Amino acid sequence: MSAVSFKFILLQIFIIIPFVCGSWLRGHLLNPDIWNKRLIRFTLISLEPLFAIWVVWGLELNRNHILLPPAGFVLVLLGLLGGFLILKLLPTESGPDGYSVNESNEPKSDSIASEKNHRLTFYISSSLSNHGFTLGGFLCFLLLGEEGLALSYIMLVYFYPYVFLVVFPLARLSGQQPESDLIAADLTPEETRLRRRRKIREAFLSWNHLPLYGALLALALRAMGFERPQYDRQMEERVLESMLFVAVVLYYFSLGLAFSAGAFWRYRGDLLRLCLVKFLFVPIVVWLVLFGIDAIWSVSASVANVILIEAVTPAAIYSVIAAVLYGLKRELAASLFVGSTVIFLILIVPFLYVLRSLYLWGM
Repeated sequence: MSAVSFKFILLQIFIIIPFVCGSWLRGHLLNPDIWNKRLIRFTLISLEPLFAIWVVWGLELNRNHILLPPAGFVLVLLGLLGGFLILKLLPTESGPDGYSVNESNEPKSDSIASEKNHRLTFYISSSLSNHGFTLGGFLCFLLLGEEGLALSYIMLVYFYPYVFLVVFPLARLSGQQPESDLIAADLTPEETRLRRRRKIREAFLSWNHLPLYGALLALALRAMGFERPQYDRQMEERVLESMLFVAVVLYYFSLGLAFSAGAFWRYRGDLLRLCLVKFLFVPIVVWLVLFGIDAIWSVSASVANVILIEAVTPAAIYSVIAAVLYGLKRELAASLFVGSTVIFLILIVPFLYVLRSLYLWGM
């Protein structure tokens, strides 16, 4: 067995066992949602910033790679567009816009807020894909080698600004809207203005944004001419791999705490819609666009293949993080993330490996 195959199998073990343990503990902890939120925030303020600083600090961009960050941004926008379209073309039985209407006897205002949160959660899940080192980047390494992994890191330059400056602020404002409306009704105009300013400030200045701040710090260090320290290459790889597996364990354990089997079955229709977006709409559009661009301006095969691999990845863990942190549909986000990841590992990965000569370029 090759070292790459062994690491891939080890990665799956580090995904499955923590997830199962988290799911089991969910039924035994008094407040699993509180522990889930604490664990996610611990990871956001510890491992993620360190990894962001180290990886971004060591990036080496050239003219051939300049397409990657914009391509990553295009991928998330295509996913978002696909989410809007799929809810219009394949609406649920309970609502004209593709959302699941709350079946409880809630007041009308609460029901409308729940429907909006459902749609927003689906849009975020359809937009964000697991382009990072826990899946998309590792698959680039598995199929394309070290160059593929390095290029996937370059693509991720788009990720932190998009998540922390677009997704999280949107989730914060929308997810807390029902509570905000109730409180705002009792506030004076001056108190309302001050409260609005505070919400905007908190949306961009938050402990949750430390990975973004780390990436910006790394870019500033590079701009000032400070080179990343150089150590023994094997030691660097071992440290990065250790951080990778620790992050995977923490993320998938927290995902298990947020997952409900009943919710997974209840949202099976949403999962089908998400899979149509992730595994058909986005990769087909991206392949056709790259083919058209290559006819005009020659695209590097390695760059194109990284984009094509990342175009077919499942929902990202950050869709669950956004739902947990900002009061959206946590069970829906977790169900979409887990379901699309399982389908990806069972069906899409073998497809990419067996038919890579048809889907990828120059393989």
